[in-house]
Amino acid sequence: MVTALFALHSDRGDIKRTERGNYKLILKDLDQEHIWFTDRPGRMQGSLTSEEITEGWDSYFSDDSPNSVVSFQDKNGDFQRLVFEQYKPHLNEEGTRLTSRIKPFKDPVTGFRLERGETLAMIDPSVVVDSYTLSDITFINNTEYKCKSTM
Repeated sequence: MVTALFALHSDRGDIKRTERGNYKLILKDLDQEHIWFTDRPGRMQGSLTSEEITEGWDSYFSDDSPNSVVSFQDKNGDFQRLVFEQYKPHLNEEGTRLTSRIKPFKDPVTGFRLERGETLAMIDPSVVVDSYTLSDITFINNTEYKCKSTM
């Protein structure tokens, strides 16, 4: 079995805490292609469209939601990051906005927390999503290593 990580990128976004206390990650002006890569020694890479990510989410992660991290700049230009469990994202019809319910990890370093109803604007957010199975994805090998898939 071959597993990979993938990275999502958008120009802007929000982390929002709803009045009910849930957190949402909203990526706006979403890139249409997102990179994935495998661990060494294979060092394979490829890309997924936003649609492939949202449509394949259930088969990639089954009943085990992935861990993710978002890195971004806030409105003051300060670098921030948040680690969270990410649930199945939804893509708008235009494919430019991706929304996921998230569950932030308790963060002893930054103490990240939003009050109910509060929104944190993100500039240039990138999200790295932990490993999933490359079952139905075409990939390339960009190294001299011979790679064998058992898919």
